[in-house]
Amino acid sequence: MKLDHALSVWEIDCFQKKFRLLSAIFYSKDKSIIQDYDDDKVKYFTLEDIPPDSYIELVCTKVCNKKGIERK
Repeated sequence: MKLDHALSVWEIDCFQKKFRLLSAIFYSKDKSIIQDYDDDKVKYFTLEDIPPDSYIELVCTKVCNKKGIERK
């Protein structure tokens, strides 16, 4: 099966400028699940620094600004 798309949920800590993956589901073109991941069960990922000039930094800026939290 080939990957068509993925849906993921991220935790973003605006104050510490950190993030981690909470869950992800990978779908094929026929909408069947190829694989899923839930960190509540696995506890694999820890909070990581947000890399500068990354996609997650852009998301963080949007989320934190929307919540009225200014990143320094």
